[in-house]
Amino acid sequence: MNRRRDNLVELLYYGYTTIKNQIIPISGCIISFIGTDNKFTPYIRLFFYGLMIWICIYSFLKWYNRYFKFGDNIISISEGVFTKRSIDVPYSSVKSINTSASFIKRIVGVSDFSLELIGGDKIIFVLTNKQIKELRNQLFNGLHPAKTSEANIQKLKPLQYFLISLTNFPTFIAALSIAFSIYGFIFQTYGKRLVADADRDPRNTIEILATLKLDDILNLNFLMVMGLFLGIIVAVAYFISFFFIYLTYGRFSTTNAENDITVEYGILNKKAYHIPKSQIRSLRIGEPLLFRIFGYVQLKIDNIGLTEGRSSLVLLHPAVKEEVAKEIIASYIPDFKEQTINLRPEKNTMFSYILSNIVAPIVTFIILYFISPKLVFMFIFTLLYLLYGYAEWRHSGLAFDDKILALQYTKRLRKTTLITLKKFVEATETSQTIFMKKKDVYHYGFAVYSEDQTEEYECRFLNNSRRQQFLEYLVEKKKH
Repeated sequence: MNRRRDNLVELLYYGYTTIKNQIIPISGCIISFIGTDNKFTPYIRLFFYGLMIWICIYSFLKWYNRYFKFGDNIISISEGVFTKRSIDVPYSSVKSINTSASFIKRIVGVSDFSLELIGGDKIIFVLTNKQIKELRNQLFNGLHPAKTSEANIQKLKPLQYFLISLTNFPTFIAALSIAFSIYGFIFQTYGKRLVADADRDPRNTIEILATLKLDDILNLNFLMVMGLFLGIIVAVAYFISFFFIYLTYGRFSTTNAENDITVEYGILNKKAYHIPKSQIRSLRIGEPLLFRIFGYVQLKIDNIGLTEGRSSLVLLHPAVKEEVAKEIIASYIPDFKEQTINLRPEKNTMFSYILSNIVAPIVTFIILYFISPKLVFMFIFTLLYLLYGYAEWRHSGLAFDDKILALQYTKRLRKTTLITLKKFVEATETSQTIFMKKKDVYHYGFAVYSEDQTEEYECRFLNNSRRQQFLEYLVEKKKH
């Protein structure tokens, strides 16, 4: 196959990322120290114009000198402006294929074509969608020849978007930031008109809050006003978050082939993950508290070929009814059928779980109480941490057999069941402190195969009944 370069759109992207990540921060720093109207201004302008010309030249050279060729069994890549680097990647090193496209790239008909390799490396090409389709078929036919099936388009309902938006904390934080920005813009523009009789300009919110004393802050009227204000901000943030979630997971679809799974979603920025089933290490069944109330779960799979930290978690479904989830698992990844958790913490260890959750908060509340006795109401939050401890004890457990190892755990009321294939379990261990000897309980821990080599899990305060069998788990693994 003839060698090719990234699509010409990538040339613009090189320049854009350089300006965004380097030029704007440097220019902002220079202007903040020197200003824009002094004897150095002509030199700054000259430096800036020269830098922009250099960026244009360097971006072109970087794009022009990067080319690649897909052969019968190998991918050849050459890149570098001042130092040339050549890479040959066998098809057998490709663990998964992902594509993504921003709104602009979708308009011009190109996408990022990402190859995840053994060892965690990633190679990205920018190609037309037609080229990507041809290369994807070439790669998967060479690695995993099989018949494909039609995409299963699963249109999410408003309730599903509602649940996802309420439990997706990073998206909500971003939406909260936007909500506060909207508040700031409105008050900076219309604040003086809204409160014409105010003694102080209401637009100086930070200055006003800084002058308040603790007694003013703890005043009931002030707390009610602040509660109403924060309630409005949170409500606006939620609607923004709901909109973001819709744009992220709209047009959700999955394709189940014999040897691989394809997951696609996104309205503006469309993403697609093509995952060989042989590289799926674990299945995670997530159940946030709200999901459990409505009978929904979230399905994620751990792909050993993906990188960038937690991005190795790929959504198999963002929110699905529990009974439908079982059907999806049975159809898509039958090796990961949900197990009955038969090894759970003893009842007399409940206090240990609760204690580990409430010690730090109680110490913090005591310190705050000594700072101001009026903060005694903070101790009511101890009930929340008691609930955390109880939920952690209630939903902890372990199960293992000759095919899989299943761990159940809870963090901040989010219940998770992690099901890992036995062949990816690297080590098992048990530990016991001097305080656990009387109860004859142990912590069961295990490590799983991971490219960052730090992925370990633990289930605490389990009885001694299957300890020896757990320690010999990998010995049994070698026999099979």
